[in-house]
Amino acid sequence: FGCSIWVTFIAGIVMFNNLPRHVFGRLQAKLFPAYFIFSALVVALSIMSAAALGWEVKSLGIILVTILMNVSYFEPETTRIMILRHAVERRLKTGHEIGQLRPSDPTKANDP
Repeated sequence: FGCSIWVTFIAGIVMFNNLPRHVFGRLQAKLFPAYFIFSALVVALSIMSAAALGWEVKSLGIILVTILMNVSYFEPETTRIMILRHAVERRLKTGHEIGQLRPSDPTKANDP
């Protein structure tokens, strides 16, 4: 739980507000697989511990499945699309903005 809070509400926001957007994206593309794997291991350990104590593990199993879906499909696909978008933005000479989701120039912000 603490790892999730840190990654989501502290580290991610600090990095977004202090790194150029492309740097932030590349960094997140390296951090998120490790984050998902760590989360999956911790949840798997929780499932084993809960099962050993005779506790219900269905909700933890659902959480583990969603984490494994993230690490095996959603994160790689998101990173693939981000890399394609970065190529377009480099052509447009954008992506260096800090703390912005899109360039300030509206003609570049909407260019596919």
